[in-house]
Amino acid sequence: MRPAEPVQPQVEPGAPHVALGRGRELHRYQPEARMKEEYNLLSRLPRVDLPKFEGDNFQDWLYRIEQLFEVDMTPEQANVRLAAINMDGRALQWHRTYIVAVPSRVVLWRHYVADLTLRFGRVDGGDPLSKLA
Repeated sequence: MRPAEPVQPQVEPGAPHVALGRGRELHRYQPEARMKEEYNLLSRLPRVDLPKFEGDNFQDWLYRIEQLFEVDMTPEQANVRLAAINMDGRALQWHRTYIVAVPSRVVLWRHYVADLTLRFGRVDGGDPLSKLA
């Protein structure tokens, strides 16, 4: 009788990975948990409130929030949730509808910003630098 072929476990994205260490003990590796731990260590900036967004002045809000994300080294996976926490009014209503309509649970920041821009972006189409001249 031939020994059975080893079965490869199917791991869903984001699920903990199990590995055997030197002592053959099981270790769980969760990349999200490690990322969260590293992020908490890095976010030692003085308390800065994220800008509120109600649907007006979208370009200014987007610039400020992306600057904060960059300076604070916010993981991209957290951007949408942090942005949503600081929404009110029309913007919050749009966000709630958007999240329900998204087929997957993961919303990439660049896609979210593109859709926010379609909804709240500048309608004049003008060049902001032309106002300085």
